[in-house]
Amino acid sequence: MIEGVRRSGVEKKIWRHNDVRHLEELLAAEPFARPKLIVFEALYSMDGDLAPVNRICDLAERYGAMTYIDEVHSTGMYGPGGAGIAAREGALHRIDVIEGTLAKAFGCLGGYISADAKIIDAVRFQTIRPT
Repeated sequence: MIEGVRRSGVEKKIWRHNDVRHLEELLAAEPFARPKLIVFEALYSMDGDLAPVNRICDLAERYGAMTYIDEVHSTGMYGPGGAGIAAREGALHRIDVIEGTLAKAFGCLGGYISADAKIIDAVRFQTIRPT
């Protein structure tokens, strides 16, 4: 996920680890109408910290941002049916894009994203476009 953001070529601002006050400062500094995407992990593999999912979603709603959660380390482990931290926190309906992998908890190859059909189409068409 981090490498994808780096290679995207878009302007980015990095907020301090799980620091929603810092995230709010960054969001408040941008015009409301400017497109914004909050990208975060649900479960940080290096230290086991959980993201404050609902607090992040509150800020996204307040500042007109989309949310992108990486559930790679929580899929199959947390939430109803192993759906992840966002499901456990009752926030699935508040997340715009959910990313996960099948390689960790499910022991097979592949990954997925889950989102609104328009977002999936945008990703699909961006991916197949020749460079």
